[in-house]
Amino acid sequence: MFTGARYARSGDVNIAYQVVGDGPIDLVLVLGWVSHLAYVWEL
Repeated sequence: MFTGARYARSGDVNIAYQVVGDGPIDLVLVLGWVSHLAYVWEL
């Protein structure tokens, strides 16, 4: 159930991220130097 990616720009780099749910705590999950957001939902 991939919910879609959003993109932020930092200098010349595009950073993909996604927001799922809401609540009082923000959680950042970093899977590695290079990963693909769509494949995370397949695991």
